[in-house]
Amino acid sequence: MPTPQDKLAESLAVLKKLQDESIVAIHTKNMTRTHWERLVKSGFVKEVMKGWYMGLTPH
Repeated sequence: MPTPQDKLAESLAVLKKLQDESIVAIHTKNMTRTHWERLVKSGFVKEVMKGWYMGLTPH
């Protein structure tokens, strides 16, 4: 069974793939709800408009 760190690493890999494609504004259709919820909770992305997210550097 994957650990929470493994799950976050998987979500970060999805985010990195999008960023490598030069996608700055991430629409919810670009990743699963599970991934963006994990990334929001951990501070790696922030909702800037309903359905649109932007990558952040977590503090």
